[in-house]
Amino acid sequence: MVEIFITILNMSITASIVALAVMFLRIPLKIAPKVFSYALWGVVLLRLILPFSIESALSLMPAARNMIPLDIVSPNNGVPFGEIPASATAAGYMPAALQVAESNPGAIAIAIAGYVWLLGFILLIVHALLGYINLRGRIRFATLIEGNIYEADNIQTPFVLGIIRPKIYFPTNLDPSKHDFILRHEQIHIQRRDYIIKPLAYIVFALHWFNPLMWVAYFLMSKDMEMSCDEAVLRETNEDIRRDYSMSLLGMSVKRVSLLSPLAFASGESNVKERISNVLRFRRAARRVTVISVIAVAVFLVGFSSDRVLVIDASHGAGGSSFSINGPICN
Repeated sequence: MVEIFITILNMSITASIVALAVMFLRIPLKIAPKVFSYALWGVVLLRLILPFSIESALSLMPAARNMIPLDIVSPNNGVPFGEIPASATAAGYMPAALQVAESNPGAIAIAIAGYVWLLGFILLIVHALLGYINLRGRIRFATLIEGNIYEADNIQTPFVLGIIRPKIYFPTNLDPSKHDFILRHEQIHIQRRDYIIKPLAYIVFALHWFNPLMWVAYFLMSKDMEMSCDEAVLRETNEDIRRDYSMSLLGMSVKRVSLLSPLAFASGESNVKERISNVLRFRRAARRVTVISVIAVAVFLVGFSSDRVLVIDASHGAGGSSFSINGPICN
């Protein structure tokens, strides 16, 4: 458990560095289509789930992968904390274990923190599952309209639900003038597999629930996801539908309610005010802006998906030997 928790901590630290870099790059990318900002969060997710290092000479990461060594809680006798055998008492080993606790009190703190982390993760997953079950009950009597589109009485905002066969659910009292825009928005979510990406992202971020920066990243990723879908709808038509589309979002924001589960996401659920502002400012990006954005995102993906190449510089002399691993020389 201790080693797993330390591995999670290391992944969370490196992901935090990448998340801060994404937040910084999103500023100049404001003039670019939001799909580019959305793509950047894929590197953060990669950092949060890969426990091993991918080395590259093109890496832009400023820090080493494992900033917290796995043996930080190992006692002097080489037996990792928490791995003392059950027969320790009979073998007279327990005094050594107590000595470990006295010589390395941080080991106890990390072990306790590891179990707190596991409990928090379990609670978040249970919360998501209970919300999903509750939501399934509310749409139990939904009426099929056509294809994968359903209508239900006891919901107040459209949303997509399902992993294997995603379905679109509309409230029965939805204004028909808003139907086409929102339907296309949800269909784009399905085409891009957002109905898979967002639940998986929630699970990954839940693994790092103790890191507040990761929840900020999850919020911003969700916002970029929705805005990029809004822009995709606007780009598909030659007419100026910004006002009508904005009114659709505004109407849903008045009715929006919590879906109680991150396994479903609604068109009117994510920062509607900022999305309306983005829709009203929408302009088709110039080719030069698109090309620069593609290059910037490509450099970011390559540079922050990998770690610096491990460099070992060993020298032998009368005074002994020294080596350097991604840092200053140690004697």
